[in-house]
Amino acid sequence: MILDALRKIISNLILVSCIFSGFVVYAEANVLSLHRIGVEGALTLAMSEEDLESRVKNLLAQGYRFIVLDKPFSEETSSEKLAAITFDDGYEDVFTHAFPVLKRLSVPATAFVITESVGQDGFMTWDQLNELKDAGWAVGSHTVSHADLKMLTPVSIQQELDVAQQALREHRLYSSDCLAYPYGQYDQRVQDITHQYHSCAFATGAGLNDFRTDSLSYNRPLVLPFGVSWQAQGNDIRSLLFAESMLYWVLPPLGEKTVPKAFYHPSRFAMLGAFEFSISYQNGNIYQDFFYRENNFAVSTQVSRLGQAYTEVSAIWGMEYGAIGIGWSSYGPVFGVSLDLFNYGELWFKLGLNGNMGVGLALIPFDYTLLQIELNGLSRFNSEVLYALPLFIDQGRPVRLIVGFDENLYGGINGRLGGFELSATVSANAQLSFRFKSTW
Repeated sequence: MILDALRKIISNLILVSCIFSGFVVYAEANVLSLHRIGVEGALTLAMSEEDLESRVKNLLAQGYRFIVLDKPFSEETSSEKLAAITFDDGYEDVFTHAFPVLKRLSVPATAFVITESVGQDGFMTWDQLNELKDAGWAVGSHTVSHADLKMLTPVSIQQELDVAQQALREHRLYSSDCLAYPYGQYDQRVQDITHQYHSCAFATGAGLNDFRTDSLSYNRPLVLPFGVSWQAQGNDIRSLLFAESMLYWVLPPLGEKTVPKAFYHPSRFAMLGAFEFSISYQNGNIYQDFFYRENNFAVSTQVSRLGQAYTEVSAIWGMEYGAIGIGWSSYGPVFGVSLDLFNYGELWFKLGLNGNMGVGLALIPFDYTLLQIELNGLSRFNSEVLYALPLFIDQGRPVRLIVGFDENLYGGINGRLGGFELSATVSANAQLSFRFKSTW
């Protein structure tokens, strides 16, 4: 498992030089994520009919075989060059603009639909979806309401998956056992519950897929409307982030050793998906967090160089009821254990030298509410509540209110766009903090 993860990381660093035509010739499945065809607007992940036809012809000329996404990838097809086109949400222009283009090229696609939107203005009807299915397309779930599953309790996650699945079955449209996570967002809690309803699921991660890829976290790079693959051939963005992370490590520290950033611990697992990269300014220090997971093995790092100095890196093994992390920090060896709280969150403990120890809790007690509490050493207490405001509900409540305590009370705002987040807070003593985060 560890060797497999290291192999993929090294291969990603090499593949950054292998970009052409937006994709790489690679013996793994290349999945494209689209939303709309023939309309304007980057935020809708749109593409023109001409661009769609050009991309498909380019891949066909390279020897790709187009498939629908209705089940996990198998070892039998691992030697083939496979490609798949997906359309999320179920917009009507997929039927009116994309369908004729792909039908003319004899290429099927997969539509992941928001079931409560079917038949509404601007969205496909059940009859149109059935016509796609009869033409060889697959139709799968994009949940009931397109909620951000990471911000829901287990009961609500189950409802989003179960009701959508039942609606598709009632209309004889459940032709794909795959799920498309809304906004490409999921964590281990969401993945565990998804396993009860689906055998495969797609995020928006950079990378290609084969039979070895975790079937509940398949990669699906987004394609933006200006004709260039946002994540190029699928591996390059990860490679660049790995490289950037390493460059930050070699910078000389500008001050004495400091403590880790709030709510960071060496066994974090349940509240994360396959990838996290963030840069934070907090208490005069600039921290960089990095997390990368392959199946049940993960690597997590935190480093500060601009400001005071701190370094921590850990290897994490996910298990049935939690995770174990073993690593090294600026204060020496560090060990952590996290326990699953019935898919509501995780309880964690860490033990290190020179007082680098603590206990903490991350919890989704109610829908759209994240609570974090921790005690580091015997004196440093941190707490934070993040609540997704009932604004832009059709976009999964992307605006979140932050209230917390870290030596002083603080408050602020967090905004999400797809897998990107930006946070800003101000404390009672006028200290500003900022954070940019990318996840999938």
